[in-house]
Amino acid sequence: MKPFLALGRAAGIDFDLEVKAQYQPIESQRLLLWAGRYGVAEEFMSALNWRHFERRESASLRSTLLAAVEEVGLDVQAATAFLD
Repeated sequence: MKPFLALGRAAGIDFDLEVKAQYQPIESQRLLLWAGRYGVAEEFMSALNWRHFERRESASLRSTLLAAVEEVGLDVQAATAFLD
């Protein structure tokens, strides 16, 4: 087992590395900065990472990003407008 997988498991994270990913997920990076404006950047990334690595919902997909936005209580329409 790769060391970071064991570390993740010890922290309660069951990484699934078979999910589709982009090398540069620009929209997720932009939303991280956007969520930071509202003081929930860390919460957003936790929600996004959980969806990506444990639920196999690719962080490369806008639907996954917006689900994480909603999960942390931010306005999905505002996030969509920001990305557009």
